[in-house]
Amino acid sequence: MNKILSNIGLGAMLLSMAACGNEADTPVVDYMGMREITVSVAGPESRTTIDYDGADVSHLVWSEGDEIAYVTDFQGDVWRTAKVKQNDFTAQVPQGATAANRLFVVYPADGVAGKSLGDVELQTLNPAVLDLDKDFDGKRLPMMGQTYVPSESKASAVFDFKSSVVRLCVDSLDHGKEMLKEVTLSANEPLTASYRMSKDGASVTPGSKSITMSVKTAKPDECTLGELVKRDRYVYFVVNRGEYTGLTLKVTTDAGTYTFPNGKMDVSTPGRTLYRMNVTLDKP
Repeated sequence: MNKILSNIGLGAMLLSMAACGNEADTPVVDYMGMREITVSVAGPESRTTIDYDGADVSHLVWSEGDEIAYVTDFQGDVWRTAKVKQNDFTAQVPQGATAANRLFVVYPADGVAGKSLGDVELQTLNPAVLDLDKDFDGKRLPMMGQTYVPSESKASAVFDFKSSVVRLCVDSLDHGKEMLKEVTLSANEPLTASYRMSKDGASVTPGSKSITMSVKTAKPDECTLGELVKRDRYVYFVVNRGEYTGLTLKVTTDAGTYTFPNGKMDVSTPGRTLYRMNVTLDKP
């Protein structure tokens, strides 16, 4: 997943996901045989990396080859994967599953195939690597949703985000030639979390109160603050939805570390998932 859905200040990022079934990638358990259903989008079109239109409005877009994972709560069922294709995905579900059973879908799907429903945990990453040569990596933003298994061959599912994305822009004024090395965000409250799936939905375990983003690039000459602004490259933090106090931001360049302490942040607004944070450097 590589691009992000959200109208800045507008739409909540409710996700629906899609793809073609890929049985070869996952074990097929034959309880009473399997049947095929098509699960389609039931909300705003959404995908997996942050992209922008001319008005600087962001939106999620799927990347080629993106995979989701799905499973029913039918006894003995296991997670399978499916590839995104035209906002639909094809799922293989047990013949014995009825409309009383639920279908769970998550993203990202890495390492999920073959596990039981309660054995899957999604996490917001910390520390994380920021690849300035690529778009936002949607695998950093866990998504999950559920619907009931249809009696026919079609169903729809709405996905939601348990996290928010904070987009940091570092003003290059008077510091344009400095190389960005690392950025750390910390607060009094946990910024990260892990989510374990179950029949009752996702249970949340709070994580770290600090997130460190280390910079990676194959083009160091394009990693100066001035060049990053020119190329519309940003630092993206994925944090828990909520309000934060004692917020401290540290920006490290090859010239030193710039600290912005004692801040507050509210990233819990309904209908919004992408937030902007802009800072201007003074002295290291």
